[in-house]
Amino acid sequence: FGQTFALRDKVLIAVNDYERDVYNGDLGTIEDLDFGGEIAKVLVDGRTVAYGFDELDCLQLAYAISVHKSQGSEYDAVVIPA
Repeated sequence: FGQTFALRDKVLIAVNDYERDVYNGDLGTIEDLDFGGEIAKVLVDGRTVAYGFDELDCLQLAYAISVHKSQGSEYDAVVIPA
């Protein structure tokens, strides 16, 4: 889907998933990539959430995110460099 993920990448959940209890704007970290089972394990709020490789379009790299996307994480403050 045009993105390459690696271990310890910061990711943004881009789709609400009530079954996994993760929501648009949540942030996580790739903690494991199982190429044999085609599973990516993402650490979100201290728990591991598994995504099949065919579901990775629900994640976006998040080393830098927009103010709009940060609203989903409900930060107390956002720093905007000028």
